[in-house]
Amino acid sequence: MRVRRWEPAELELTGTAAVAVQFVHDRVRAVAEPFRSGDRLLARFAPGVVGRWTYTIMDSAGPPIGEGTLDCEPEPAGDHGPVGVLGTRFAHADGTPHLPLPTNLLDWHRRPDAGHTLGLLRESPITAVRLSVLDPERVDWPDDAELDRVEWAVTALAEIGRRAELVLFGDGRALNRDGWREHLRRVVSRFAGFRTVAWCLAVDADRAGVEPALWREALDLLAEHDHGHRPCTVHAGLGFDFGDPRISYASVRTDHARSSSTLTDDFAKPAVLDGLVEGDAPDLDGSRTAEAVVLYAWETAVRGGFPTHAERWVDGGGPRGEALPRLSFLHEILAALPGSASYLRLRPDASTLGVPDEVYLQYLGAHRFRSRSFDLPDGPYRVEVIDTWSMTVEEVLRTDSGSFTVQLEPRLYYAIRATRC
Repeated sequence: MRVRRWEPAELELTGTAAVAVQFVHDRVRAVAEPFRSGDRLLARFAPGVVGRWTYTIMDSAGPPIGEGTLDCEPEPAGDHGPVGVLGTRFAHADGTPHLPLPTNLLDWHRRPDAGHTLGLLRESPITAVRLSVLDPERVDWPDDAELDRVEWAVTALAEIGRRAELVLFGDGRALNRDGWREHLRRVVSRFAGFRTVAWCLAVDADRAGVEPALWREALDLLAEHDHGHRPCTVHAGLGFDFGDPRISYASVRTDHARSSSTLTDDFAKPAVLDGLVEGDAPDLDGSRTAEAVVLYAWETAVRGGFPTHAERWVDGGGPRGEALPRLSFLHEILAALPGSASYLRLRPDASTLGVPDEVYLQYLGAHRFRSRSFDLPDGPYRVEVIDTWSMTVEEVLRTDSGSFTVQLEPRLYYAIRATRC
């Protein structure tokens, strides 16, 4: 059997009593637990090391019941590998920075218009989709057919270059039901081989009434069965403890965009914030304006966090709001910065992201400043004014000094970028 590095190999185990498959390459070992899909018994594994792997199929009795080899070939040129966490940022396996722009579409794959939504996602700047493994209209655990639908969503997203964050326990209350351990094992065994998958234990976990010890047990069990070592998060409010080392990044429900820098400092991991939803829903959370969403996203980003996208419309449908193209513009601005850019505490009245002595991106937000003064390290700078709503960039100044003043029209949503040249 041959497979590219990081791509899943699938073993057909139907008709056997297999309970585990051990893969070995030199001193690297991984164990994949078989899962059922209809009448088939399968095991899925994605090798992360190029070369020949051996595998051993085991049953509960002890002695091996089968063995074989798996040849892992190099990835194609330009493939940077799966996305993971590197410090307080995201990066591919080879260290190439990754800039996420995720969205929340928890049940899109269950809707009749799922194909249309997929088309909208293909044309959008969205990089990842959060979706729920559990059907909110059912009280039992998902059967094989339901997991087949989830797998369709994961593979369909991968085909258009998007990642999938799988919510394992919905709003978290399912963790109080019998059978949750077997559910977690089934899902993780089935999807750990997909390089585009990340885990989210629950949405609004702090509101689920689950004891902290149970969250810890769930994280233990997830780590035990996740042979792919995929990124893992828990979605909750600001009071939740995201410090557990098995939580790769914090997914935070908050209206306070400026908390992203505090979260990053406190937990030394990426902070993904999803406090505002554009839409016309009949509630406060789902009826924000596009202007409010864009302001929130910029403030989150320039303080070192990562904003998410979310929309909620009374008549349903996929992403179509006014904020999304402006989040795409923000994504382009951020992608042009060095991967080492971080929150810089230059001034208390405006947030700044950048690299000292190299580039500074300051967001003025809801303030109508007529001018803005800077006192940066001496050197030549190119200074640009960015209209974050109109999505324009205008060079306004070239200077040989780090001390300069930028004249502005008294408008909202400006940012200023000063680049050493």
